[in-house]
Amino acid sequence: MTMNEQNTLENVLVVLQGMQKGFERLESAQQSTTTAVDSLRMDVVSLKTDVAGLKTDVAGLKTDVAGLKTDVAGLKTDVAGLKTDVAGLKTDVAEVKEDIVAIKDDVEFLRDNMITRDDLTESESRIMTQVDGLTKEHITLDHELVARRARSERLEDRVQVLELRMKIAA
Repeated sequence: MTMNEQNTLENVLVVLQGMQKGFERLESAQQSTTTAVDSLRMDVVSLKTDVAGLKTDVAGLKTDVAGLKTDVAGLKTDVAGLKTDVAGLKTDVAEVKEDIVAIKDDVEFLRDNMITRDDLTESESRIMTQVDGLTKEHITLDHELVARRARSERLEDRVQVLELRMKIAA
């Protein structure tokens, strides 16, 4: 073997070693990308769970409001019935006074503990703001996932091209 051939073989060996190191770095980058994508997927699943929980909470609030409306309608019916009883029971004023005191306590309790329309609107607004924020986060994560997948595909394509050029079996 001539000196020139030996130098050429040494140069080819150096180039091949450099390419091997490049492939190792590329594989490491691909593993990092895969880890990041998996992490994003877990975040998206977590966000979906949070959104589902918020939907359940909103449904619960709607049910509570419907129940309060039913209770108020029932109280209106009770008050109307009491007015009729008072007119018919004028002879027994002491009993009516005791009933009125009890009813006043109940009404005061309801006034102190009922949720107002403003409170409900404020709570609904806060919930909707949080849902909007979560939705935006979800969309952002979806975009990032698509971008990372595209990048990974481009890297895989480049590796395939390099393998073909170097005639390395995949």
